Amino acid sequence: MKKISLAILLIPLLLLELLICTGLLPLEWQQAISERIPLILSGPPDNWSGVTHPRMDLELEEVFRHHLSLRIAYYVIVTLLLAANTVVIRFVWQRLRGSKRVSASRS
Repeated sequence: MKKISLAILLIPLLLLELLICTGLLPLEWQQAISERIPLILSGPPDNWSGVTHPRMDLELEEVFRHHLSLRIAYYVIVTLLLAANTVVIRFVWQRLRGSKRVSASRS
């Protein structure tokens, strides 16, 4: 039971890892990914951010261009989140693989 729950936990952690990695991509790539995700998931197009603030991504990019310290802080935060998630994935993976090592070493 514990092994199944760890395997189920591993899937969202890997998806979160991919999501965090997109924060380190160039803006054009991020926009292309964001446009294609609703097509892949086939969900209803209820993107309220486009209605409430249609060009927020361009404004954020403009702020990042003018304030280097904010861009550095953004990359530091994304990198820390990526590292923390990687550590959790490694811990879960070791727990999944750990039960096999213990039984192999005892025989």
